[in-house]
Amino acid sequence: MPHAAYSVVCSRREPNVRSSSKRRENADGGESFQIGGRTGRVVVKATTTSALLTGVNWYLKHVVDADVSWNGDQLDLPGRLPAPEAPVRRRSEVTHRFALNDTNDGYTGPYWDWKQWQRELDVLALHGVNEVLVYAGQEAVYYETFRAFGYADAELRQW
Repeated sequence: MPHAAYSVVCSRREPNVRSSSKRRENADGGESFQIGGRTGRVVVKATTTSALLTGVNWYLKHVVDADVSWNGDQLDLPGRLPAPEAPVRRRSEVTHRFALNDTNDGYTGPYWDWKQWQRELDVLALHGVNEVLVYAGQEAVYYETFRAFGYADAELRQW
């Protein structure tokens, strides 16, 4: 399945949404999504899994008046999902959509369990984020890189 991540995220965040998804290519390599279809059979097409999740979130927010956010979810969906009034096409203007910074691991992040981190990643993905700063294990990357440049083990461990 080309969009396994999409299926997993949607099953956790919007279990009542049964949408058809298709991957398509952009000639210029950019990311975009399209939303169309008819009531009860909404179709989201996208160039990447990230764009697909962003398209699903756009549809929920702007067509269904639902919301998935860091503050909680409002997913009171109608029995038959409405189609947009006209086909929707959106394109990302930037390639790198980055989230978090070097303080996240120092505030509440260290105390989160997997369920909280999973939700954070789902919400980030639905909001179009495709890069997340993760420091866990970074010291090993630094260590190996400096070793490759000739630094001694003792010198690095002292640093």
